[in-house]
Amino acid sequence: MITSKPVSYTQKRTFPVQPQRKIYPTSYGAHTPESPVNTGVSTPSIQGGSHKRVDRFASASTSVETTPFVEHVMNKKRFTTPFQQYLYQDTNGYFNVRLGPKIYLVKVSLDYTPNFDNEFLGGKEAPAFNWNSILVKDTPESQPRPITQDELTLYWFKPNIKQVVNYQRAIKRRARSQSPRYSKEQRIAYRNNQYNNA
Repeated sequence: MITSKPVSYTQKRTFPVQPQRKIYPTSYGAHTPESPVNTGVSTPSIQGGSHKRVDRFASASTSVETTPFVEHVMNKKRFTTPFQQYLYQDTNGYFNVRLGPKIYLVKVSLDYTPNFDNEFLGGKEAPAFNWNSILVKDTPESQPRPITQDELTLYWFKPNIKQVVNYQRAIKRRARSQSPRYSKEQRIAYRNNQYNNA
């Protein structure tokens, strides 16, 4: 009679690992990208099954002359117009406009002003604007000085000044047209007069 040896289920069966069947991370095409932070050292890269070190200066020597996108960006027109910003209108009626590092003080009426407005839309007409009346502050803390002819002849100066100032003038004209013609005290006095004469 053949007796079978009882099998123990608590034992773990181990299989020998075959070196040729071992799966490395490089089999999946895994790679370590280079960090955008400049740490001063090159970042190791695992790619194509071989260990290489990525030189952070290698990309700088790569030629980009044949890249169409780079050529398009390099051939784009560069604008030299300075940064423009409207600051405020001071108590003397000057519009304070920042063009680049300088601040220009422009005093112009809300009505149609020749030599500053291009189109006459009716209404009152103010005296012609004198571009030499503009004051300039080289820094926010400096004292205003008269504008020079070199600054007036800059091709971007007058269009930028007109664009910023005319936008603020349009806002103030709209607010002026919507404001009541008579003050609160005048309206109360008119109503009292109408009531007393009734």
